[in-house]
Amino acid sequence: MSKESTPTPTEVINEDQKIFEDQKIFSWRGIFREKNMPPQERVAFYYDELKKGYQESILEAEIARQEARRPNDPADQKVTNLFETWASPAVQQRLNGALERRKRKGLDVGIGEEAVDLGLAGHFRIEEVHETTMAGKIPPKKKKERKERLATAEEVFQRWSSVEKTTLTTPHTIHRGPINWRLEVAQDKAKYLLRAEKQDEAASETEEGISLTSQETGCWLSQNLPNQPEIVAANIDLHLKEIKPKVEEEKFQELIGLLSAKAVLLYRKGLATKSLAPLIGALGDISAVQEVAPNNHRFATINWKVLRGAFFYKGEFSFRERLGYLGKAAFNLWKTGKEDPKAVTRSFLQMF
Repeated sequence: MSKESTPTPTEVINEDQKIFEDQKIFSWRGIFREKNMPPQERVAFYYDELKKGYQESILEAEIARQEARRPNDPADQKVTNLFETWASPAVQQRLNGALERRKRKGLDVGIGEEAVDLGLAGHFRIEEVHETTMAGKIPPKKKKERKERLATAEEVFQRWSSVEKTTLTTPHTIHRGPINWRLEVAQDKAKYLLRAEKQDEAASETEEGISLTSQETGCWLSQNLPNQPEIVAANIDLHLKEIKPKVEEEKFQELIGLLSAKAVLLYRKGLATKSLAPLIGALGDISAVQEVAPNNHRFATINWKVLRGAFFYKGEFSFRERLGYLGKAAFNLWKTGKEDPKAVTRSFLQMF
């Protein structure tokens, strides 16, 4: 990746060592001696501190990602530096090596494995989305820089297999927020493929993701509403208000996550295929979600694209139908803009 002040690999490793030692992530011997901790207690203490470090660094990286406006600005550099410090291959190798050494000593390192994998996964998501976004902000004439940013994102996608032993069985982030890691990665991968102008691959990725959301939603219904067979994955957007008081908030948020993921995947399928039908499906799902769990930026993003797609995207829709969807999207944007003009403006600017 081309950055004006990007450190060399050796400098990164040396800086990692300094930062982690300053934060006492990798160097706890003095504290252990002072506290006279037994081995298993040391492990719990060590990885609890590591978890806190990942929680803080992921939050910092996400804020910087949102603040980054162009390649090589301070926020862009901060995302890169945090990723190199907390989630570079060298750091991952070092952390996994520490886990293996403790395993060989017969210690329980389950808490450590979760902290490491979820911490890495959080930084993976931020980095792959950030690099994809930054690639889109590079002028087309600077092909080399654009390819380098996309190549960096691709490298992160290739590392997901190293944390899947945890992410595939853990329905929450390191901050304990609900998440379906497979669906989140599918959304990010589709965005990357679109930016890399691989429309066919992007369409295939969205199809797989949409199918997965239906399976996951069906499982959610069988576990949480087994006595309401009239509610199925295909019509669940019509029942969100009815479902909300019947389940615990955490479970309801899981459902919202599934439907939101489906909406984003349909939206990206529409972009990949230049078809209006997936966008209309995305609009229906995200409109239902907006009524019970508002996300103004995501809502505005999909409405902006429906507004444009009603004019230019293919599909067997009459002029009246297209005009109706256009009017609905315009009304949604007007209403949301009155409440949150920044979200509507930001989503509009991100289209270009």
